[in-house]
Amino acid sequence: MNIEHESKKISLSVTLMEYFPLWLKVSLLKIMTLGIYAPWGNQALKSYLYSNAKYNNKLFNTKNQALKVFKTRLILVIWMFALYLIAASVPQYDLVLQLLFLLTLPGFYLTEKKYSLNSIQFDHSESTFTLSLVKFYQSIISPIAVFLLLSTVIFNSEIIDSQFLASIDNKEEPAVFSEDSYLSRTESDILAIDEHARSHSSDHEAHDYWGEDISAEEIDYLDEHEKSHNHGNIALSRLQKYQLANQGNQFLQYALMCILILILWPWLDFKIIEYQVNNTRFLNSRWQLKSSPISLYGLYAKVLFLIAGLLVMSGLVISMLLMGDEGSSPEFWSNALVHGFWLLPLSIIIFAVVMNTLQAWRRQWKLNNLSSEQLTITNSDTYLSNLLLSLSNTLVGLFTLGFAIPWCHLRKYRYQSKHLMVECR
Repeated sequence: MNIEHESKKISLSVTLMEYFPLWLKVSLLKIMTLGIYAPWGNQALKSYLYSNAKYNNKLFNTKNQALKVFKTRLILVIWMFALYLIAASVPQYDLVLQLLFLLTLPGFYLTEKKYSLNSIQFDHSESTFTLSLVKFYQSIISPIAVFLLLSTVIFNSEIIDSQFLASIDNKEEPAVFSEDSYLSRTESDILAIDEHARSHSSDHEAHDYWGEDISAEEIDYLDEHEKSHNHGNIALSRLQKYQLANQGNQFLQYALMCILILILWPWLDFKIIEYQVNNTRFLNSRWQLKSSPISLYGLYAKVLFLIAGLLVMSGLVISMLLMGDEGSSPEFWSNALVHGFWLLPLSIIIFAVVMNTLQAWRRQWKLNNLSSEQLTITNSDTYLSNLLLSLSNTLVGLFTLGFAIPWCHLRKYRYQSKHLMVECR
């Protein structure tokens, strides 16, 4: 391909009058088909954008890969349903099946990404992403090994034990070892009580007060009914404490799993991006990622600071609006509960802003760390400008009930093409 040795921008000649009807049709068909039309709709939007993009007076175009994307998603749905049926039939392997499903998701993501990248063409040059799932999983063996190891520790109830719940009735110091743990002691006590009850099943002294004209079935029924009452004693039974502590264990385990996934995700995300970039050829050039997982962790740290900042500002604004001159009186908390429905749209806004910003910053980080044999890519946008763009687009899209989304899309694409320079060496 003959390209002049100078930096040039990718020009995007799209209009809202053309893009909006196409976006509206695609959106309606996605809703009417419950998402089945999504691969073909996304392909139509992508084809429109690429067919109106030029570089060095030459057009981009795309190949239709919608059917392959649909088959990939269909296989994913069948895989989920199969794992669900197996988990329902063999519940003791439910945790293993959940972990297996999580581990297969990166493979499905890269498979769909393969069809998306292989659909791009420019001046008789095709983008080629070579995917080998075996080599990919070999490249991410380190984060997977750490994930499986720590998951085993977390879901081992002999190690993770909700000792704080035992303080309801037991003020002893928490035991470290499984044979001395609260759950083990309680379970042993329950078994001892059941054994004692079975050994004295023939003793009817406790039932004398029922009278002589009552059948054995009625005695059993009344006895069970009597046992079901606490008779004014508000203390939890040992069985109730065991169940409560077990529920506490499950909560702790899944909370720790969420934290583990959040910690390991930037590492896995870097491995996915690295494999994708290093196995892609485009414009007769081989691409490489010149970075490390530490820099991507820094990007995710910025996202966490953004979340913290948005939560703090939202809390301050809500407090100022609801508190007034009442301070922290009961009326303040009553107002907070009455107006609590505002937390839902506020949560949606924060979530949308964070996800859009993360997507923009992740793309910027990727462009800043791309390396090629023949091409040089210069990305001149900044994290702050991307944040402001994502924030304004999110607010406009939400407050217009989604009707301004096409305008937000075109605004974002124009901004990206304006700040992207490509030079052939």
